[in-house]
Amino acid sequence: MYDGKPIRRVVIAVVIVTSLFVVRPAAPADATWLALDSPRFDVLSANNEKNTLAWSEEFNQFLDALGKVVTIDERTLPHLTVIMFRSDRDFKPYKPLDTKGKVDNTVAGFFSKSGSYSSIGLSTGYAHEETRRVIYHEAVHWSASGIKEPLPLWFEEGLAEVFSTFHTKRKDVVWGDVIVNYLHLLKESSLMDLEDLLAVRNGDDLFDDDRKASLFYAQSWLLVHYVMFGVYEGSRTGLTDYIVKSQTRTREAAFQEAFGMDYQAMERMLDQYRRSGKYFHHQSPKTASSLDPAFYTAATDIFHAKLAKLAHATGRIEQLKLHADALAALHPESALNFDVQALHAAATGSPDQLIAAAERAIELGTKDARTYMLLAEEVERQAAKAPDSLAPLKRLAPDQARRIVDLCHRAIELYPVYLEAYRVMAWALLNVQEVTSEDAEVFRVGVRRFPDEPELKLGLAIVERKNGKLEHALQLVREEAWRLGGKSDSMKGMIHIIDDVWMMEDYMKGMARIIDDVWMMEDYLPRIIAAVDAHQFDEANRLLDELDAYDFERSYKSMLRHNRQNVAIYEQIHGAEVAIKEKRREDARTILKKIKTMDGMTPLFRRQVDRMIEYYKLADGE
Repeated sequence: MYDGKPIRRVVIAVVIVTSLFVVRPAAPADATWLALDSPRFDVLSANNEKNTLAWSEEFNQFLDALGKVVTIDERTLPHLTVIMFRSDRDFKPYKPLDTKGKVDNTVAGFFSKSGSYSSIGLSTGYAHEETRRVIYHEAVHWSASGIKEPLPLWFEEGLAEVFSTFHTKRKDVVWGDVIVNYLHLLKESSLMDLEDLLAVRNGDDLFDDDRKASLFYAQSWLLVHYVMFGVYEGSRTGLTDYIVKSQTRTREAAFQEAFGMDYQAMERMLDQYRRSGKYFHHQSPKTASSLDPAFYTAATDIFHAKLAKLAHATGRIEQLKLHADALAALHPESALNFDVQALHAAATGSPDQLIAAAERAIELGTKDARTYMLLAEEVERQAAKAPDSLAPLKRLAPDQARRIVDLCHRAIELYPVYLEAYRVMAWALLNVQEVTSEDAEVFRVGVRRFPDEPELKLGLAIVERKNGKLEHALQLVREEAWRLGGKSDSMKGMIHIIDDVWMMEDYMKGMARIIDDVWMMEDYLPRIIAAVDAHQFDEANRLLDELDAYDFERSYKSMLRHNRQNVAIYEQIHGAEVAIKEKRREDARTILKKIKTMDGMTPLFRRQVDRMIEYYKLADGE
């Protein structure tokens, strides 16, 4: 992981703006836009060749340095385009807007991740230190999606902070400089217990408190920095050892084996390290350049498509439209054009146009996974319906659910780490008639890639249930009961629960509970009905007793009570039929009269009893 020599949390927010826009011209198409392709990223630049190549070389050195610390499968990374503007004036129409709809003129660059592609936008002010740290921090997250093993949050954020200080110095590369703001925070605060730090996941309540969140990032940086650079007797490969071992061991056992000490010992080391004032960094010669400096003039359609995607990522809808219109005029029947038209339709809330554009792009063979997901999400939005109280998860018709699943599957084939595709696919999979072996494999792979994502466990639970492994399926859902659905934008507001018993403080916990209850009912009720049909009433009551022992919510408890009453009535009806068959007419008459007074007697049961009395002439006096 590291050669053994001594070798900040910057938050970037992609602002999606829905307020008023000031229309500005697109980036000047008459400028000479250079293009440079590399195996890792593409560059579109209005800067000169020298400056463009210098930035590209440094970014490539950064990726080389990161690749020496963690093993990255670069084939799985989302496509990255670096767009370098000639001036800040040209860059301004593409900058994210603040909550008041104003451009932050201090922004000299940003990194955006939007679906299956990523973009870096820069002006000539790209060397600004804060901009540099933002870009390199986010570039670690971009690269992390190509790491085979799932990364705990503390590791990924700590690594991103350590590498956010990357820079070149003459013939060397340097990274791991101390982040002074973090040291100040760590020295004036109590450290988190390591057990808690290692367990933090995205979406946890900790992130609702700015100070606690800042401390998490600072301490994650401290732990990673200490193992890499501190006076530490353990192996410098401890970080990667922990990642590997934690796949098959508990966090505590993996930690002990990887670092050669328990939590308490490491906490003492970190406390000393934050107060020591002695910190090292990494400095080593640059690697040999792997970039082919073969610049060429960017094709006009590629120029408009890349700028359109950049504008979409920052919510600059007026710029997106300008490029979409230009592309439509240039190549009206290209998949690339319809990809961009679908983006614009999604951004402006035009569902019919979105569906038409996405379907046409797919017909033309698009390779953009985002197009498949835009169509899947729109199909889901239009097809989803409020479920009834007895089947709260049957919100999609099976054919629509299958269409959504297949679109998500195709998106995942194009971009294997497309997390939102897994999430949407999982919810749709609840409503398909048949789960295929291909569906099952998607979620088995997905859970290995994203072990902390609850909706992927939901998908795997559906697979397990369809394979007859109900207990394991329920276990997977129950493990994530507090978190299920917390990330997926497609599910927000999609499910409307009828009974106010489901109006819980944690909305999606209620969803997990409904899944749990429905699956239990759907497993038991057919067996109860089969037992009643076979006149095995003791078995039916035994199954009802098992269900009664389960902690159902109020509405399901009421349903169970009615089912128990129905079983009791059917048992008495069967007794009356036997008595009639054995010509014990008085016994049959007595039983039928008793049935009419039983709890749960409905008009349907009453009519059935009355017909039996009339048919067999069992009324009093007959």
